[in-house]
Amino acid sequence: MLPVGAPNPYTAMVFMNYFQYPEIAAQNAEWVGYATPNKAAKEFIDPEMLANEAIYPSAEVAESLQWIEDVGPALELYDRIWTEFKAAVGSS
Repeated sequence: MLPVGAPNPYTAMVFMNYFQYPEIAAQNAEWVGYATPNKAAKEFIDPEMLANEAIYPSAEVAESLQWIEDVGPALELYDRIWTEFKAAVGSS
């Protein structure tokens, strides 16, 4: 997604498309140390990284993971409660 009014939308799209090439996605994943959702990139990723279950959890672990859901307008409430909690914990 590009912000409305982006100064160079075409160039931004070219840049984002570049990162979808499997070899590039693999290099990026290795550099940042995060998993990539690009399945074609996996053949270019170091097998040691692919074996790291902290980065690429097993299917069994992945089944038990929870997705973060958009809470919509309640985000403001969540943020306020979290801020109050951190303030209370920090003052004890």
